[in-house]
Amino acid sequence: MGFGNKYDVLQETINILDDIDIDFFIHWDKRFPLPKLYSNHSRIIYIPRIKVRWATDLQTKAQILLMNSVINNNLDIKYGYCHLISSNDIPLMDKNYFKNYFKEGSYYLGFFDYLNDYEYKKMKYYYPIRYFNIKNNLTGYILIRLFTLLNKIFHINRINRNCIEKGVNWYSLDIKYIEEVMKKDNFQIFKNTISSDEFYMQTSLKKLKPKDETNIYDYYSDKYRLTESSKLSSRYIDFYRGTPYVFSMSDLDELRQNINSKYAFARKVYDKDVPLRLFNNHI
Repeated sequence: MGFGNKYDVLQETINILDDIDIDFFIHWDKRFPLPKLYSNHSRIIYIPRIKVRWATDLQTKAQILLMNSVINNNLDIKYGYCHLISSNDIPLMDKNYFKNYFKEGSYYLGFFDYLNDYEYKKMKYYYPIRYFNIKNNLTGYILIRLFTLLNKIFHINRINRNCIEKGVNWYSLDIKYIEEVMKKDNFQIFKNTISSDEFYMQTSLKKLKPKDETNIYDYYSDKYRLTESSKLSSRYIDFYRGTPYVFSMSDLDELRQNINSKYAFARKVYDKDVPLRLFNNHI
């Protein structure tokens, strides 16, 4: 999924993973010009676009459009695996390692260890915010506070707390799990909520949550405290140094240490020279 006028990081991601066995389905926010991406071997498929606003159910809607396009493509191809990434994610695997790493039936989906009251309210209450910009502005803050108050006054409770799960919204999944989610057709419970993209896959596939919860209770871990949810989803995402941290050229050595390991992608990256330099000896 992508947005904005910059797509050079995504182009570098395509360059790194460019392969006859790897295709790219692109949803680009309709508010911005469609990028001109290219490849030598991979197919690049642009899907019908919608306008997407941060933390609204339209992010989940775009994700559903992508998954439907992968399953019901016009190429007569049965894909074996599906990876959801942002245009600001970069690979931490070269294409050969990438293809060999993900085996049939395997899944990488992150779960949080608990659901506190603040997070639960995002799904419990009714938030008709999909056409508003609520990111980092006073209007968004006022709207959320107002809708929260109204929900409390009218005793709204849309969903049982035990029915939902949460985690990072990026994943790598065997296609059978994507098909399973699409068959559920349960978008209505995620409609008019906050950050539903962080609940959608985890709730739909809650059976995949590790049975041994000690695997996910340690919220911060490793040298830079990657969340367990990020690690479960095979994503190198640092929420300790940022929200999340933006990797730059000064982090090349750190990223190089994780090439062809257990992390498929790293986020966030805004500088195209990071993946370019990172893989100059791996392509």
